[in-house]
Amino acid sequence: AFLDPITYWQQLKDMLDGDAPVDLDQRIAGVRVLALCVEGSVEVLQSIQPPDPNLGMGRLSSVVPELISTLYSSDLLLSPTEELRAVLWKLLRSFLGPLRGDLTDVQVSQLLFVAVALSAK
Repeated sequence: AFLDPITYWQQLKDMLDGDAPVDLDQRIAGVRVLALCVEGSVEVLQSIQPPDPNLGMGRLSSVVPELISTLYSSDLLLSPTEELRAVLWKLLRSFLGPLRGDLTDVQVSQLLFVAVALSAK
């Protein structure tokens, strides 16, 4: 089954927001689900045969920019637990490798900030 990226992003983006009305464990679980959904969307995008170089990020093109900016400004980066750090890395890895050629310089800079924040202990 295919989940529309816009739909799951609308449902899960609040997990990256400090104003989310849930506790940290629920936020971590929500980010984990988001990472799995994005990973699935990327796999679907990569499975298109024959490959279409004009497709870019496909349906993810309306999600990834907002996901990056939301993650960049998320309070979750301030003092992540080891569990949260692992989940946020999973989220980054779900799209960064396959879609890196479609990212802007600003998005790459924001992702570098996120990576440095996650690497700091």
